[in-house]
Amino acid sequence: MSSSLAYRIDSDDEVRIRPVGPGPSTASEPEEPGAPAWLARTVRAIHELRLLGPNWDTRGASALDETAMLLALELLHGAASRDTPPPDVVPTVVGGIQLEWHRSRMDIELDVSPDLRAGLYWLDRESGREWEGPLTLRRPRELAEVIEELTARTVRARPHGAR
Repeated sequence: MSSSLAYRIDSDDEVRIRPVGPGPSTASEPEEPGAPAWLARTVRAIHELRLLGPNWDTRGASALDETAMLLALELLHGAASRDTPPPDVVPTVVGGIQLEWHRSRMDIELDVSPDLRAGLYWLDRESGREWEGPLTLRRPRELAEVIEELTARTVRARPHGAR
């Protein structure tokens, strides 16, 4: 059974996450029990960035766009697995958000702009393969494949038995 995530931003102090499936949903908790570690860490980082107002860089940067934040989370949720390492979360000066991984000889950058355009860049430093382009609803496979490879490398690199 497939589920998606619902994000509710209740106030400046709280972001609630809950899986949404068929049927009514009741309580929502800040962190769903059994949720992947990347989810809680990523949501906390995004929540902290929400507190940045306009001109947060003292050079005229826009405040973070809430819809761009939610789209970035939805894209990550659709591509990541339980063992995916959490990304670094970076605001962009135009009000967008960038999720980045620089590990396991891979560089991955997912950029979501306030106009809800998503771009993906990845470099596999083992093979030398590189790709950059738009990420569309017709082409989410590119993100899923590169995140899957990053996750597999990260899991293989863990000490035996570590989680």
